[in-house]
Amino acid sequence: MQQQAQKESYWLNAHLKDSGYALDKELPHSSGDCFFSAVHQALPSDARATVSNQRKHISNMLNNEMFCHYKECYETFSKELQQKRAQKDNAQDLQETTAYYEQYAFMHKIPNLEALKWFATTPEYWADELAISLTEKYLNIKCLIFDEAKQCPHFGATSIDHSFPAHCILLNWSGSHYQLVSYFGKTLFSSKILPLSAKSAFVEHCNYKFP
Repeated sequence: MQQQAQKESYWLNAHLKDSGYALDKELPHSSGDCFFSAVHQALPSDARATVSNQRKHISNMLNNEMFCHYKECYETFSKELQQKRAQKDNAQDLQETTAYYEQYAFMHKIPNLEALKWFATTPEYWADELAISLTEKYLNIKCLIFDEAKQCPHFGATSIDHSFPAHCILLNWSGSHYQLVSYFGKTLFSSKILPLSAKSAFVEHCNYKFP
């Protein structure tokens, strides 16, 4: 009964006009592990998919170019936020800039690449586009993310082309939290069994190409 009520109240069912979707079990909102935990839930028998192993892989893959990217984003949005506060920009612009700044605010305490590599192994490091892309390649999966706040599919850093990954998982992004999405109880898909309503949404909104 509780699962049925959850399905009926889940926004994605109404959005896609398909009653098969449900959020998997709740994960702690305060943890930066939510993305990695959701991936592990979908791949429970894959030893590489534990939260710690996903984080270790990201840490190992981080390089100077990525460190400079993080640093540049932090400095850019920090400066922009200060300017908008001084100019007393409208609330919406200020809110958007603040959200971008907060994604990179951790860099104020990251002086070099080694510190970033260590930070990526801690729950304080939240999965961003870079981390998601590295995880997808590592596990040979594609994460199809639905943005709950915008009520639409999320256009990620990587697209799907002719070389479709081995598996695909569906995730819900609330704006601060990732949760695994099931479809009639299933949480791991190939291109042949991916729900048509989900596939159509990503083709329409993100121009994804499925085999």
